[in-house]
Amino acid sequence: MIKKILSFVLVIAVIFTLGACGKGGDKLGCKVGVITGPKELFPETAEVVSALAKKYGDEIVSAGFPSDYETNDGKAIESIAKALVNESNVQAVVFANAVTGTANAINKIKELDPKIPVFCCYNEEKTQTLDKADGIFNPDMAAMGKLAVDQAKKAGAVNFYYYSFQRNEVIETNIALKKAVEENCKQNGI
Repeated sequence: MIKKILSFVLVIAVIFTLGACGKGGDKLGCKVGVITGPKELFPETAEVVSALAKKYGDEIVSAGFPSDYETNDGKAIESIAKALVNESNVQAVVFANAVTGTANAINKIKELDPKIPVFCCYNEEKTQTLDKADGIFNPDMAAMGKLAVDQAKKAGAVNFYYYSFQRNEVIETNIALKKAVEENCKQNGI
């Protein structure tokens, strides 16, 4: 469920990017760079980007960051963003997962061309550090956590297991998700 919602958020960001290009329909009229994570970590994102590339052809340029993106203070993401602007000549950028290093990458994009619209989805970085982004799409993780527990209770569950990677335990949205799950489990007797 959460993966589908995050994929939907990515599609919404690309739609807003298309509006920023001033086009729509069968052809975008501009080249959109989508920065994604490794397929093994973000398979749902890879599927969405693949579908967009199939529909819009070479107007969608995707670039993936490595699974060790947190090393060197996220410099890999900054390098990818710079390459998209300088080498692929994109006119808009969507960060499918705004992970560590995204804020610096946005700053680099805006240095290279301040007119390029930049959109971020599902932020791992603090929202205030992404202040130069033109749009931020962040799902309401607390509401999703409550809904997941409600649906589990409705289905007859007596146990609910919350699982997360340790690196996610410091991300604002995941902290809200975990808190909502815990509180709603107590309220529902799960």
